Amino acid sequence: MTLSSVIRDMERRLTAVERENAQLKRELARHEERTEGLSAQETYNRTKAYIDNNPKVWERICLDATHAVMLNERFSIAKEFEELRDSKWLEKHESEDYKCNNSYRACMTRFLVVQFPSLVTDGLVSIRKSKIDKFFPELEEVLNAA
Repeated sequence: MTLSSVIRDMERRLTAVERENAQLKRELARHEERTEGLSAQETYNRTKAYIDNNPKVWERICLDATHAVMLNERFSIAKEFEELRDSKWLEKHESEDYKCNNSYRACMTRFLVVQFPSLVTDGLVSIRKSKIDKFFPELEEVLNAA
């Protein structure tokens, strides 16, 4: 065994360990997210990152919300998440590092309401006060119009 082959072998092992370390860090972050409450800022940041990193998922949610408006039907982000999970649609369209999380529901609903105010003005979505409301200054205007 030559020195160069030993070095290549060690580099391959190091790469494998780094990949495994990154995977473990992602798993730990998901575990902490599930077991510890997120701050309002962190909830907003992670929801925004989820939307930015999963454009097909966000498009689908917006499309379904638009259909609710057109059909004058109530829309629930919780129900939407469950339907997308159950249909296995998310498995095909979510990025590996950004997974659908129930902690994002309140924030995601606000992103939707800001984009589609008629969800609130037509009474199709209910919104309760949340710690993340401060990140949506335009929300108060929408809620006052309802």
